[in-house]
Amino acid sequence: RIDKGHSRKIDIRYNQEASLVVDTLGGLTEVSTVDISGKRRQYIARVGCICAIPLGVLRQPKSRITFNPPLPEEVNLAMSRLSVFSMNKIEMLFPQQWWPKNTGELDLALYTLNAALEKPPSHRQGEIAFSNWVVEMDDPAIIACYASGDFAERIELMADKEVEDLAVEALRSALVYDGSNIASIPDPVRTFCTRWQSDPFSMGCWTVAPVSSEGIKDASAFQLFNTKNERNLFFAGEHTCDGSTNGLDIGTVHGAFNSGITAATLLLQNRELKNAPPQPDVEDEKEV
Repeated sequence: RIDKGHSRKIDIRYNQEASLVVDTLGGLTEVSTVDISGKRRQYIARVGCICAIPLGVLRQPKSRITFNPPLPEEVNLAMSRLSVFSMNKIEMLFPQQWWPKNTGELDLALYTLNAALEKPPSHRQGEIAFSNWVVEMDDPAIIACYASGDFAERIELMADKEVEDLAVEALRSALVYDGSNIASIPDPVRTFCTRWQSDPFSMGCWTVAPVSSEGIKDASAFQLFNTKNERNLFFAGEHTCDGSTNGLDIGTVHGAFNSGITAATLLLQNRELKNAPPQPDVEDEKEV
């Protein structure tokens, strides 16, 4: 989200997905989009284009966005080697607070979601489902569970109600000792689950470097592209952070923010080198 004070100064086009980015011979950048109704538009960016599309979307074998001319091989290789971590958040609103006062976290030592507690961790692919809960608020009473790895991926395939039932079962199972309830847990009023891996505009959470990757060197491919290319295209986002400057930290929100500042600075420097006269950021909108 952009606060109202800043958004008044920015021309924001909602519900439009970029499908094609073309660097023209005249030093312009053409961006083609398609909106939710299927209508296609084309914009001419005279200053330049900063692409902050998440790595999870960019690295798909059949990406929904095309670059013309194509991106350099080193950038494509870096995107294929890097990966995106999966984590989801399960927030539950209860009619009243049932946990002890001043509780910050609830950590459950459970390997299972049902009575079969004797089954080993491998039965659940190694992770402890619904094990870590954070108290977000006492009034209203809201707690959140953070699901990662295989557990996060299974959440993606479940309905909110199914997640809610299993989560409450886990909480109630953990808070029973010798048959008596340590805490009486009511049914939730509402449950909300994120599904970042399934979201077509994120397809994951943050960038990680698998063993098969070249680590931070792969992230550096984006910064090298930004500094050495002669195009009007620049990349930003947490996946482009390689630690080359202070605050350019991969996998972080502040890194993503700083990468945008870095890309904008390079874009303006590139424009000055070309002695280009000032022009509106976006003009010549037309339907195609």
